Amino acid sequence: MRAIIGEGGALNHHATSKLAKPIAALLLLTACHALNLTPRPSHAVLSVEPDVIPVQHKGNFYDATIPYVFVNTTATYVARYCGGPSPILEKKVDRHWIRPYGPLTLLECISPGFSLSSGRHVSSFFRIHGSVTDANNRPDWVGGAVDGTYRLRTEMTEGDIYVPGARRVEAISNEFRMTLSDDRLSFATQLVVVTTAGWDSTAGELRRFTRDHPYSYWREDGAAVPIVVGKTGVAWGVGFDSDAVASEPHKREGDGRSPAGIFPVDTAFGFAPTDSMRSVRLPYVTLTSNTDCVDDTASVHYNTVVERDRVPRVDWQSAEHMRKVSQYRLGAIIGYNAASPVKARGSCIFFHIWGGPRSTTVGCTAMDATELERLIAWLYRRAQPVVVQVPASAYPRLRNKLGLPDLER
Repeated sequence: MRAIIGEGGALNHHATSKLAKPIAALLLLTACHALNLTPRPSHAVLSVEPDVIPVQHKGNFYDATIPYVFVNTTATYVARYCGGPSPILEKKVDRHWIRPYGPLTLLECISPGFSLSSGRHVSSFFRIHGSVTDANNRPDWVGGAVDGTYRLRTEMTEGDIYVPGARRVEAISNEFRMTLSDDRLSFATQLVVVTTAGWDSTAGELRRFTRDHPYSYWREDGAAVPIVVGKTGVAWGVGFDSDAVASEPHKREGDGRSPAGIFPVDTAFGFAPTDSMRSVRLPYVTLTSNTDCVDDTASVHYNTVVERDRVPRVDWQSAEHMRKVSQYRLGAIIGYNAASPVKARGSCIFFHIWGGPRSTTVGCTAMDATELERLIAWLYRRAQPVVVQVPASAYPRLRNKLGLPDLER
């Protein structure tokens, strides 16, 4: 397991929007100075946000990036022989804190001695890059599964690091969760979140999120947009049956529900010719009079968009003739039940234009034409966009499982 601290020169002495807790500590320090009650605490402040950190599993490696802010709340400067605050990661196991990874590959110290004046802060990040197994094929992430409660700990010296007996300054961060990210989300840097008020609700909101790379945390891009879903609500889709609790519904063909879960958004479509849609950054398909989306469970083309005149045999009795549906003037395919489709679990799920804010669909997610145009212009194939769609009450479960953004902020 390898730990990389502040990779890419991330040390930053400028203000940050993530400083709510550290700023409170600085205000207390300032008040004490004003009253001539200068404290000399043995602890500084270390703050981690967000409170859920996704861990990516890629091939034989785990990757995670933990942003943190270190604030010197002591009355003097603090120092270290090498580099910045350089925290270590600890995991809570049976009420004890342990290092959750095997022996570190030691990194050569390439930074000079570091010091930070009283009242100053530094923003950086801690990156874990570790193998799934060690040289003896044993798990390299010790202390059980990756999912769990963690904290960062760092230690510096108060005053001159070369003075014998200089007091150590310890900082322990707030607790946060780390969770192994779903493979379907591991490489995505664009995220669409659709939430409804309940399983039987037919209206909701769509939000867009981006991140700079798969190791960073999500940030919202734009305002929430009203949407409508299936005429009977939403239901857990294929691959998410184990996430259901109690009497929560499961998606079936023809049930009028939109699927809940996480799915790729991979292809745009519409009536316009391809040449006029070059600005669309997803693969784009022009619908013709022969374009069908097959919903016949007996067909080998079930849940596939095909051209009737280009298949060896038309073996379906039921399909959506997409060019005849005015709301399909523009849309995008949601990759639900796409790989080896499970028969009778739902088909032909799209983003498309709605019939108005009080309309419903037969299982798709629809919105105002202008908002759909913005969404499709925003989606980018290289960002491997995905959509997460659930009722608001179920979102926290997926959030904790997948490291999704907090919608309450």
